[in-house]
Amino acid sequence: MESELLTSQITAAYITASILQWLKLKPWFPFVQENMASLNRAFAAMVAFIASIGIHYTFDAELGVLTITGLTTATILHGSWAAIQQFAMQQFMYKGVIKPQVTVAE
Repeated sequence: MESELLTSQITAAYITASILQWLKLKPWFPFVQENMASLNRAFAAMVAFIASIGIHYTFDAELGVLTITGLTTATILHGSWAAIQQFAMQQFMYKGVIKPQVTVAE
């Protein structure tokens, strides 16, 4: 993996894990709470997939045409692998960096 790509992946993982941790503490966001580990992992996996997918779209409002590009088997497989990597990095960042900070702060 190239160093620039690795830096981007680590940064994205830290930002997403931080946002998810922040959302856990908000009462107005009941979908992700501190005591719902399996739901939190599913939400993190969904965020990882969205962050790493390589499908693009454009919408022409005048013609009412939605064009989706990049939807090939190779793109889906590559995007799935990237999502798995991103999810693993999110979990590493959460358990290795963010959670210890929260525990110390409490």
